[in-house]
Amino acid sequence: MNYNLILNKTVMRTSLTVCAIALSSQLLCAEGIMGQSLKENNITYMVKKISVSEAFEQLSEITGFNFFYDESVLKDLKGVNIQVKNGSIDTILNEMSRQTGLYFKKINNTISVSRSRFDAPGTESVQQSRKLTGIIRDNTGEPIIGANVIVKGTTNGTITGIDGDFSLEMPESGILVISYIGYLSREVPIGRESSIDVTLSEDTQRLDEVVVVGYGVQKKANLTGAVASVKMEEVMGSRPLPNAADALQGTVPGLLVTNNGNAPGTSKSFQIRGAYSVGIKNDDGSYGSAIKPLVLIDNVEGDLDMINPEDIETVTVLKDAASAAIYGARAAGGVILVTTKRPKGATTFQLNYNNNFAFANAINLPKQAPLMDYLQAYSDAAGDQFWTMGSPSVKKWMGYLE
Repeated sequence: MNYNLILNKTVMRTSLTVCAIALSSQLLCAEGIMGQSLKENNITYMVKKISVSEAFEQLSEITGFNFFYDESVLKDLKGVNIQVKNGSIDTILNEMSRQTGLYFKKINNTISVSRSRFDAPGTESVQQSRKLTGIIRDNTGEPIIGANVIVKGTTNGTITGIDGDFSLEMPESGILVISYIGYLSREVPIGRESSIDVTLSEDTQRLDEVVVVGYGVQKKANLTGAVASVKMEEVMGSRPLPNAADALQGTVPGLLVTNNGNAPGTSKSFQIRGAYSVGIKNDDGSYGSAIKPLVLIDNVEGDLDMINPEDIETVTVLKDAASAAIYGARAAGGVILVTTKRPKGATTFQLNYNNNFAFANAINLPKQAPLMDYLQAYSDAAGDQFWTMGSPSVKKWMGYLE
């Protein structure tokens, strides 16, 4: 094998001796000296269309580093263009690695060059890195917010943003490990692509162990608050219930559902955490009023009676004071979290329409008697004096009417 060892040309008198030693060990050595101080920072190096070997010679003169490589490493390599101002030797090597695909390893004042990675421990290698972007989606194509994206075998990672996108610096090749609660983890091999689009599949077994808490989800095994969660399909069964409150009555422990009357349009009231009596006076003169819980439908405050029970997937009730850590004083009466159904997989579009009409009319009302009959009946029952001010005569009124 034939090697090149490029040294600084500051002491020309030692070149013959060094070359003689190199030839005896099948090494080709250029002039140089080992004792010169190294320059790693504040380097300005700007060249265009220069061969890699010439670049090594110039960098050796500028920095004091010795480049060690086999001649076959530089075979068929094109010229490089480098524009670095006040940069470091690592910046220059990274740029050369990006253009040539070479790998560099620094050991003391020597830089070894190879077309394969350096795996020897205790060495500092400079490898080509690049920026990878992508989007993580679920089965329906919706972006997943907060998914973990990590380069396998490293601590280099990030999480997806509000649009499910991410950006990550990673080596030229590697494996991405993508995970999120309720979805199967996925390992994605990365080659030379600069952007990827990954779809995660739902983990149906782990979905049963996930509970909605606040504005996110949490494993039920890690949950410490008092939470009750029910699936609407299980509590409804085949009953034709007009509203969700009827379905929840008696199915959620600690949730009291009260009927406020049977008049059309009257809804039921919920109570989770008792009543208070400070400053509240009812119409009948008594004090005390139930604290209404906060109802959130897909994290938006709403009325439970305004949503079709068949559109609800789960209902989660936060019963203790821990919910106040998320929702503040509005959670004093507890929180009811409603999660609506979403399409899964290749679900076809379905439209169901339900409507209820109610009319209130009084029936069998008595007809009002004529005024003459009314006055005659009053006179027969109470006498001639009418009860109003002045006690007018009933007989006079009857005379006027005749």
